[in-house]
Amino acid sequence: MTAAKDRRKRTTILAALVIPVLGFGAFLGYLMFQTDELERVPIEGLGEAPVAAPANPPAGDDAGTPGPGTESSATGEAADLPVIELGVQEQPANSRRTLLVVGTHEGTMDTIGLARINPARELVTVLPLSPDLIVSTDGGGRLLGDFGADRSGLVRAVRSVFDVQIDHYIEIDSPGLARMIDLSGGIAMGFETDVRDDSTGFAVTRGCQDLDGAEAVALARSRQLVSRDTSGDGWSEPEGAIARLARQAGFAPVWYAQILAADYGRVDRLQVITDVFDDLTVDQALDPTSLANLFSMASQIGSEGFRTIELTGLSEASVDGHAGFTVRPNVAAAAAALLLAETQRDRNALAALPSPSAVELCR
Repeated sequence: MTAAKDRRKRTTILAALVIPVLGFGAFLGYLMFQTDELERVPIEGLGEAPVAAPANPPAGDDAGTPGPGTESSATGEAADLPVIELGVQEQPANSRRTLLVVGTHEGTMDTIGLARINPARELVTVLPLSPDLIVSTDGGGRLLGDFGADRSGLVRAVRSVFDVQIDHYIEIDSPGLARMIDLSGGIAMGFETDVRDDSTGFAVTRGCQDLDGAEAVALARSRQLVSRDTSGDGWSEPEGAIARLARQAGFAPVWYAQILAADYGRVDRLQVITDVFDDLTVDQALDPTSLANLFSMASQIGSEGFRTIELTGLSEASVDGHAGFTVRPNVAAAAAALLLAETQRDRNALAALPSPSAVELCR
């Protein structure tokens, strides 16, 4: 860990020296030299078209707008991500990307979700999932959290439920996420009552709270969160898997507005990217430059273009004695359609959802 910290320190110093001279666009080339700090692994199933496309898929409603699954080459590999420099407002249509994002703690999955970045539409859509989501496998039901290091199996499992093309895989462990939050200045959140989770050490009192990286990660990881009842005399029972997913979906716009869409300076923006390289695991098609491009595209879109899609109508279930939930095929299909936002109807539905700018940020 000492060597990793030294590398992060050198990267930050170099960023501070080089960026004012070369500008961010030229500095993307420097990022290529940081590739050895980024764990890139082979993952099967990325960039492949949906498994069971509908017989009559909706055509793009705008000229030149491709339908789902057209962003890959015939070989099933994701098309090259175009280099995007800060300040560029118009992006090519093929810069759209769907990401499977996983948060881990000491090798165990804590959070998971699908994210869609669509610069041409100025949209970032997020579909929070859960390690407790039960998927069908050849051997029966299985929790997403049980796939562990089988990232290819995880990609296939998510695709089997939502039938969407996944272009890239990004995994970040809890120390990296905590550093990213600290670099953004922390997160301000409001709590209607006292809450705590003894298993992660998270505890706050009611009202507006400024969370640092460690506290925010402890909240995200919480699986035994309890709240003080209105009388103030006792605590609730720990929330279940479905309530936990709803809580995380509610946090998403607050986190996005204060981390990814924060008003970073050029040095801070690069530090957010480079300082977490040691804590990232990505697919082989991603390198430091393309990660910087994704970060830039998402932050350029800003809070107004961010939407969170919440899964509803879930059913409690269990696998081998572990509690979880299932999602009905029609619910999964509707959520996937909103995530991709390929039709005007879906874009209108997204527009009706609140953006982070409409969320009380407690500042």
